[in-house]
Amino acid sequence: MLTDDLTIKQLGVSFSLIIGGGIVVYLLTQQQKNTTRRQVLALKNEVLSLRSLLNESVKELTREIEVLRLSLKKDSNRDREGLYKHSSSTTLRSVESFTSACDVLQVEDRDTGDGLQQCTPTVNSKGEKSKSKKTKRKRRTSPVDSIRFECGTSHFRHRQVESPPISVNGGDHVGKYPLDKLLNRADDLHLGNDEDREESLRLMQDHETLYDEESGFLWRLARTHVSVYDLRVSHEERHLHASSAVDCAQRALMLCTDSSDIYKWLAISLGAITDFLPTKQKIETGWTLRDHIDRAIELNEKDAILRYIRGRWFYGVCQLTWIERKLAATLFAKPPSAKIEQALEEFQTAEKLAPKTNKSNQFYLAKCEYEMGDVDAALEWLEKALDLPCTNKDDRDTHRECEAMLVRLQPRRR
Repeated sequence: MLTDDLTIKQLGVSFSLIIGGGIVVYLLTQQQKNTTRRQVLALKNEVLSLRSLLNESVKELTREIEVLRLSLKKDSNRDREGLYKHSSSTTLRSVESFTSACDVLQVEDRDTGDGLQQCTPTVNSKGEKSKSKKTKRKRRTSPVDSIRFECGTSHFRHRQVESPPISVNGGDHVGKYPLDKLLNRADDLHLGNDEDREESLRLMQDHETLYDEESGFLWRLARTHVSVYDLRVSHEERHLHASSAVDCAQRALMLCTDSSDIYKWLAISLGAITDFLPTKQKIETGWTLRDHIDRAIELNEKDAILRYIRGRWFYGVCQLTWIERKLAATLFAKPPSAKIEQALEEFQTAEKLAPKTNKSNQFYLAKCEYEMGDVDAALEWLEKALDLPCTNKDDRDTHRECEAMLVRLQPRRR
């Protein structure tokens, strides 16, 4: 009987050991499976990250190839345009010389009674041409004979001919616009709608050969190219306007180095061209852009647009990707850095200098407040921005972004 009890106890202990061991093995197996599952998920995430990085690299390479192709095409077009402008300029000088010379000749003919009219054959009653009578007076040399083709207007440079006023309806610009009136007209058109800005571009381009060495004209021409930049859909057209804006602003800076407007529009033009640059050049250009903004603000601290631009620069640096930050660290001993508070301060200053005038500035005020965790303040700025009118494409695009952001944040209002 005792032996049976011992046997039963041994069997119970054995079963306990077997069951306990099985449970332990099961738990260890489950733990190993969970660990393996986590490792697999981690590997999947890493593969997805690498795939995303590869896609970005391919896109970046594609953009660089496109920029190179456009650059080669632009150089080719510029060569052809240079030949065309040279030919047109020479022809224009020749025509002006001939017209001026003929005007002088006609005046002399009326005073002396000889000249072109005496050389014109007459028709008699029978329909036959009769030779004009020869004058005894020796004909004087025509001014056309003494004008050299290479410098057509030099002989009559100081002779003023009043040009008819320019018609700004329909884009037909006839004659010359005095520089001061041209600049005033361009300023007025810049404040208008999209059609006015297109008109401003045509007006400025019509006078580019006349005033291409005037800094005030050149920075306004750069401004005009930037104004129509957003109106273009074609990638090539946008690139062309951005490049033209940079070129005009740089030429203006070579002529004048103490104008806030020149530095401002050079900075804005550089901001537009960065859309077509690879990451390395984009970061380098951004650093140059910041220098121009700071210089412009030194010359004019009350310009609200300049404050808005510097706020955009700070905000853009805050939004740099990890790859862009690493690249910036390799390019500069002190890579660009910024805080969202700096961007907010610049936008607030711009709003104080020109309150309720810039829809984009109020939109970025909302974005900064949201980044800093103040959803209610962000919603308040969005509502203010939506109350402002839309006068151009940039305003309309900003208006849509404000509406979309308002819909996202509205449920989080306190």
